[in-house]
Amino acid sequence: MGNLEAVELGLREALLKDGRQLLEDLLGEAEAAVADNRSRRGEKCHPGRVKRTRTIFGPVQLRRRYFYDAARQKGRAPLDEALGFGDGAAWIWELCRVNFPGAVQILDLYHALEHLHQLCQSLYPGQKQWAQKMESTWESQLKNDQVAEVIAAARRRLQQFNPPADSPLESQIAYFEHHQDRMRYKTCRQAGLFCGSGVVEAGCRAVIGQRLKNSGMFRTEAGGKSVSDLRCALQSNRWDECWNRLHESERLKIRAVA
Repeated sequence: MGNLEAVELGLREALLKDGRQLLEDLLGEAEAAVADNRSRRGEKCHPGRVKRTRTIFGPVQLRRRYFYDAARQKGRAPLDEALGFGDGAAWIWELCRVNFPGAVQILDLYHALEHLHQLCQSLYPGQKQWAQKMESTWESQLKNDQVAEVIAAARRRLQQFNPPADSPLESQIAYFEHHQDRMRYKTCRQAGLFCGSGVVEAGCRAVIGQRLKNSGMFRTEAGGKSVSDLRCALQSNRWDECWNRLHESERLKIRAVA
């Protein structure tokens, strides 16, 4: 390798390293919270009536006081009830436990059904009709707070294979055992609660994604935060309220310079 080639290679590696560090310094993560206007009488939630959104920029660490503000409504407590949705990742439940003690933790139904499909395919290999039949049966039980019955039936089927302790089938069934208390979907529906994270995910796409993640969009953390704050105000029907508050603040007042 000649000297020129070595210099070019060194420069390329330095640029790549500096570029990665620059991206790490500039790129942040935005978190979104959604609050609905369900009444105290237990009126059922409806995605079309979501009234409040709030975003936070920074590392993956929730800040409860910001999310409480999303739920604050005139004449009501800051937060009547907190729900924590997750796909089963332990770090999500830990964030929920630390920042929202006592919140109702719900395993997203879509993810639960995905795992159920995989479990049925694994328990009935090469038996498509049986796999589909059991998936339909267990899905109905899953949606009616009969998770224990699903686990027991899956265990009985598993015994016919006599698999080793580290079998993937064991981990698939353990997924349902570990999240059993978070899969009370019938109880959630009866209480008027959501069974999935679709509303929050849609909020992330509508509030954040449309203005921060489309092609060619690059923003600093400060710029991204400002845009997301405006998007939240617009999507939460608080546009006029926020601008009126801004006009009344000291920020826009003209001061005489000596």
